[in-house]
Amino acid sequence: MLLIITGSDTDEGIDRLIRALREIDREEPGAMPGEATDMSVETGAAARYLIRVVRDTDAGETGMGAWDMPGEEIPLAEAAGRIAAEPVTVYPPGIPELIPGRRVTDESILRLTRALADGLTVHGAIDVSPIIL
Repeated sequence: MLLIITGSDTDEGIDRLIRALREIDREEPGAMPGEATDMSVETGAAARYLIRVVRDTDAGETGMGAWDMPGEEIPLAEAAGRIAAEPVTVYPPGIPELIPGRRVTDESILRLTRALADGLTVHGAIDVSPIIL
């Protein structure tokens, strides 16, 4: 969500906005509407999509050096704890969820799974469902 307040907004309008945001926050603290709070990973979309991770399972966080390390594609559902070898970005908003050299978390997998299930564009995730073996 992007909120822009300009010089033409009134104090009354800004106060209404603040009240609305506080009301949303009171409804379900810490969770978005429709979002599971247990952070369990849904297997449907997460199993259909591959992401590229560093092949060395013992590699620590490397920063951008992960781009140059040998990698492999694995199912998103199995990537928790692995080191991302390429960025994975959801559009909108266009901010990378996974960054090369950083560890993949269950929370990131859940957010990416939801984005994929919602039909958002996810650059860096490879859909293997149309591939016929």
